[in-house]
Amino acid sequence: MSGDDSSNYSKLANGEVDAIRVANVAPFGLCEEAMRAMQGIRFDWYNKSRVVPPIARFGPTLNDFKKRGVLRSDYWTAMAETITRCESIPSLVELRSIALTRLAEVLGTSLRSATINGRDVYGGTVREISAGARVHFDNVATEFEVNPLDQQFVRQLSFVVYLAVPRVGGETVIWDRGPVEADERKRVGYGYRESVVANLACVKFRPLVGHGLLFRCDRLHAVNPSTGGRRVSINFFVGVAVGRTAVIWS
Repeated sequence: MSGDDSSNYSKLANGEVDAIRVANVAPFGLCEEAMRAMQGIRFDWYNKSRVVPPIARFGPTLNDFKKRGVLRSDYWTAMAETITRCESIPSLVELRSIALTRLAEVLGTSLRSATINGRDVYGGTVREISAGARVHFDNVATEFEVNPLDQQFVRQLSFVVYLAVPRVGGETVIWDRGPVEADERKRVGYGYRESVVANLACVKFRPLVGHGLLFRCDRLHAVNPSTGGRRVSINFFVGVAVGRTAVIWS
């Protein structure tokens, strides 16, 4: 169900495993430098009426800028503001570049930004999930009434690189199935009650600074609460098309 190195990507792409660790993505010192540089940066919150426990973010995400199944126009303003703010954090810009280079190596293909009506969307949102994240799945094609991206792909993955981790907790937990219709009876906000995954096989991945996790986000997954420190990561969704061409967004 899980793998431990980038050579297992073909198994992930073929559905044989649900996740692989990606070791040594970014230097520890660069992660620490980026965290120091972001101390004075204001993080926004995901919609608190929908996302409980609360999750903080620096940068826009498509799924937090939707209204009635359609992307709001202020997404583009938020994206432009984030790009401008990142200019004052060169360590974060460098981290994003390093992460995407490593991801391309793992995938064995070049990467480009996903687009909406020909416009590049943002990829590389920083998130703090220190209070945990409930059981959920991610699939851009079902989160909107119509897939807003110009690209079509056969699989959506999530790539997470950890910038800061707690002493205890913060593990990503991935269960061995995706959502089913019956789960909707147990929906809470953006996710589900824990009872939907009772007795299901799962795998847990402990976060490590500078290391990454690439996983099938169409599987049910969650994040355990943290104790003794923040859990901060830079995050990308990856759309893999036939022939292994790939696009990224957040």
